[in-house]
Amino acid sequence: MARSWAEFLGEDGAAPESEEERRGLFGRLRESLGKSRRALTEQLAAAAFDPGDEAAWERLEEALIAADVGVRATAELVQRLEARPDIPDLSEALADEIARLLGEPGRLAVGAHPAVLLVVGVNGTGKTTTIGKLAFRLAEHGHSVVVGAADTFRAAAEEQLEIWADRAGADFVGSARGADPASVAYEAIDTAQANGRDVVIVDTAGRLHTQTNLMDELAKVRRVIAGRLEGAPHETLLVIDATTGQNGL
Repeated sequence: MARSWAEFLGEDGAAPESEEERRGLFGRLRESLGKSRRALTEQLAAAAFDPGDEAAWERLEEALIAADVGVRATAELVQRLEARPDIPDLSEALADEIARLLGEPGRLAVGAHPAVLLVVGVNGTGKTTTIGKLAFRLAEHGHSVVVGAADTFRAAAEEQLEIWADRAGADFVGSARGADPASVAYEAIDTAQANGRDVVIVDTAGRLHTQTNLMDELAKVRRVIAGRLEGAPHETLLVIDATTGQNGL
């Protein structure tokens, strides 16, 4: 996981995170994940692990699944551990395999000009608020931003996003309520190109994956964005409730 916003945004020579950042988003995320990590390591430490004991492997699987690692990931981790010639320290071996499984820390793709970020998710998960915070952080790190209010369904969605855009110093593109969301996304990209902005963030209405008509609408938004700018959207950000766990996948 990226340790600072500079690293997350892929800045060259990113400085170590400041004390303020350590107390911010990434710090809170590490703290929350730390609780799960401590619960798991304490559970593993409570029972001696013997690689030759089948029951020990079953206890390991149960501990990982109980920690919401997920069935598929648990099976993959156990398989990798079983392939090791020896396991002198289970916690270290497990941490190493998890790091290998996750790969390199993710970076936000904001290298294109403009880079287009499409924000999606179910109702009430905080998409609009997340966009406001992301726009602020991008501006803080020298990126000019355009925010497009393609949620034309929810009452006051446009007004709320416009306030967030104003606070972040971002350009704002809105429309009349009930307008075509794809046209808003198209206009936001037009505005960014005309004014030389670096990043376009497109808000969308909340929807469930079972709502076929709304999923088709989202697919149209994506097609229009892709047709307007080659390679776009460069990122699709799914905003979900932090308590969702593996159900989010």
